[in-house]
Amino acid sequence: MKKIYALLPMIAAFAMTGCGDNEKGTNLEFTQEQAKEKVRQLAQTDGYEISLKYTSSDSEGSDLEELTIGQKEGFTWTVSGDSRTLWKEEETQFTIYNYDSEQLKFVVVHTYTKEELASLGITEFYSLDLYGTFLYMGNYYDGLEGYHKVKDLTFAGRSATQYKLKETYASAYVEAKVIIDKETGLTLYWGWEGRDLEGESGSAAYEVTSFKTGSEVSVPAHD
Repeated sequence: MKKIYALLPMIAAFAMTGCGDNEKGTNLEFTQEQAKEKVRQLAQTDGYEISLKYTSSDSEGSDLEELTIGQKEGFTWTVSGDSRTLWKEEETQFTIYNYDSEQLKFVVVHTYTKEELASLGITEFYSLDLYGTFLYMGNYYDGLEGYHKVKDLTFAGRSATQYKLKETYASAYVEAKVIIDKETGLTLYWGWEGRDLEGESGSAAYEVTSFKTGSEVSVPAHD
């Protein structure tokens, strides 16, 4: 995972020193907070389920991980390899489920009030903010020099906009491709390659492979 973030501090340094392509950068249609609100509204109305994969490589090797995230009818679920989570948020409480591999469904293990959950210090675990680094990655570059719109397109069945970023400083460089969902502001694709001042190079990519809404989405089987 840390490979994915390796060049982000360098990008920020480029922005501060003005080492981009000397053109005013593009501002995205939605801020990260506005995109989060769009996703929250989608969860409360039609519901959604997003599947994604992220890869990274450098001199130490390469990584591949896959993840599915869904929200509907107050439920939130994630699937990553053999790890499965499900919880339901209501006005004053959280209900936590565990997956029973014998029954092939989720079963209730505990119900907390929101105050109890906060006192245990585990609220963040039961929040999609845990995955915000990926879902809103495109917002990291918002307004930077060198960040520009390329074209409108369809990606993962969604109407989207593609952007590019190119930053250079001495022997270091970063090039990135970003695709943003028009309806929600979510990052559907983020890929970069680059080299730092010490000559270390690397690349990474995050890609939404499926984006379901409405009747396509079913809450996992549960008690």
